[in-house]
Amino acid sequence: MLSKNLVHKKIIAIILLPVLVLACVVLGTLINNHKKTKILLIGLDGASWKIILPLVDQGKLPNIKHLIEDGCRGKLETLDPIESDIIWTTVITGKSPRFHGITGNAMIDSDTGKLTFPTSNLRKVKALWNILSANGKKVGVVNYRASWPAEKVNGFMISNRQGRNQSSTLPYAQPSLKSFCTRKMFKDFRRGLFSPPLRKDTAWVFEHDNFMANIAEYLYKHNTFDFFCLYLAGTDEMSHYYWKYLFPDHEDVSPEEIAKYKDIIPSYYAWCDNIIGNLLSAADSDTTVIIISDHGFKSIKQEDRPYVSLKLDVLLGAAGLSKFNYNSKEVKLLNTGPEDVLMFQKNLKIVGDLSRDEFIAVREKIKDALRNIKVKENNAYLFKALFDNRNGFALDINRASFHRAPECHVLIGKKEYRFLDFLSKDTASGAHDPDDGIIIIYGKNINKHSQIKGASVYDIAPTILYLLDLPVAEDMPGNILQSVFNLGLLKKKPLKYVNTYENLTVKVAREPIGLPEEDKIIKDRMRSLGYLK
Repeated sequence: MLSKNLVHKKIIAIILLPVLVLACVVLGTLINNHKKTKILLIGLDGASWKIILPLVDQGKLPNIKHLIEDGCRGKLETLDPIESDIIWTTVITGKSPRFHGITGNAMIDSDTGKLTFPTSNLRKVKALWNILSANGKKVGVVNYRASWPAEKVNGFMISNRQGRNQSSTLPYAQPSLKSFCTRKMFKDFRRGLFSPPLRKDTAWVFEHDNFMANIAEYLYKHNTFDFFCLYLAGTDEMSHYYWKYLFPDHEDVSPEEIAKYKDIIPSYYAWCDNIIGNLLSAADSDTTVIIISDHGFKSIKQEDRPYVSLKLDVLLGAAGLSKFNYNSKEVKLLNTGPEDVLMFQKNLKIVGDLSRDEFIAVREKIKDALRNIKVKENNAYLFKALFDNRNGFALDINRASFHRAPECHVLIGKKEYRFLDFLSKDTASGAHDPDDGIIIIYGKNINKHSQIKGASVYDIAPTILYLLDLPVAEDMPGNILQSVFNLGLLKKKPLKYVNTYENLTVKVAREPIGLPEEDKIIKDRMRSLGYLK
C-alpha cells in the first residue's frame, strides 16, 4: 500500500503537471515571439515632410498616417555632399563614405577617364544584408542603390539595374528572376495603374519604380523575411522635375503648365503610400516598419541656386592650356571628364605626336600650371589632387571654393578673372533640403505619438541590428535609437556590442563593373534630372 506522503506527492504532481505544461507553452511562445522580430525597411529617396504632412491632413496618405499616429516620426540628419549613392550606402553599412568607399553618384575611372557609376564591388565594407545573411537571417533586398552586381544573400537580392531582360545570365538578381517567376508574371510586374500626365522624359521613373514595387510585393507576400528592404527613387526624381509646378512662386511657368503638372508630386506620394499599404497587409504583428529618406526638398529661387559645375574647358582656354606648342609640336588638352557632369572630378587627355619622354614632360608642365591656380580671396588652390593615368591625368576640384563664388576671383598666372566666369548654376527649381529628411518607425515595441529627435543616417544600421538581436559593431559611428522603444523592450533586450563585422584583411582597390549600354542609359537619366547638362 502506498504511503500517505507518496499519495500526496502524486496528487500534487497531477495538479502541477498541466500548470507546468502551460507555463512551458507560454514561455516557449514568449521566446519564439522574441526571436520573430522582423524589419521592413522602405527607402523613399528625397521624401519630404513638406509634402507628406499636408497630404496626411488631406487624407491622401492613409497608410503613412496610420504609421505616424501609431508610431513615431522625426527628421533624419543626412550627409554632405547630398548624393544618394553615398548616403544610402551609409544607411545600409552604418559607415562613413571614407570607410565604405562609395564617394559619389558618378565617378571618373582614373585609368580610362570614362564616366562610371557606383557598383556593389566598390563597397569596401559589409552591408546589413551580408551581416544578417552570415547570422542566419533571411533577407530580401529590392532596388537598393549601388546594388549591381547583385550579391548572394540568404534570400533574394534584386539589384537596381534589373530591367526588362528576365533571363539574362548577368547577375542582375540573386537568384535570377527566372528562378521564381514565369514570363507572364514578369510581364505583370511591369504593369501599373498609376497614370498621371508625365512628360515623356520622366515616364521611365515610374516604370522602374512600379516594376520594382511589384516584384517586392510578390516576394514579400510569398516568403518570410527577417529583413526586407525596398528602395524607390521616384519621390526624389519627380521632385526634381515637377517641383516648380507645385510651388510656382518665382518660376517662369504658365497657368496651363501648373494646371497640368501640379498634382504629379502629390499623386506620386499617394502611389507610394499604396505600395506601403500593400506591404503592410502582408506584414505580421512582429514586424517593425522603418521608412526613411536621405534628404528632403525645398524651393530655391533662381538667384539663390548654387554654382555646381566648373566650366573646365573655359578655364583651360584662359590658362592657355587647351592648345599650345611643345618642341614645335602641337599639343591639345581635352577634357574627357566629361564637361557636363555636375561633379568634382575631371579627366584630362593629352593629345599630340609626342614621344613618351615628351608626353611625361608635357603632363608635368600642365599639372604644375593647374596646381598654381588659386582663389584670390582665401588663397585656396582650385584643384586638390592630380593623379596620372595612361592618356593624361585626373584632378579633383576644391568644391569648398564654390560657396563664396560670387565674391571671388581666380588667379591664373599673372591674370585675375571673376570666378563666376568659370562656373555654371544649378537649373533645378527643387533643391535637396538637408534639414527635411524623414524617419518613421512603427511596431509593437515602438512608442506611439512621439517625436524622434537627433536621428541620423548613421543610426539606421545599429538600430536594425539591435532589433534583430545582433550586436552592434563598435566601428559603426551611429547610435541605437533607444528613445523610440518602450521600456519593456529595453529591459528584455540588453544592448550588445562587437568590435567589428569586417574581415581584418586589407581589401585591394577594385574597378567598377560597368555595362556600357546601361551606363549610357543612366547618363541620359542623370541628364534629364539636371545632374548633367
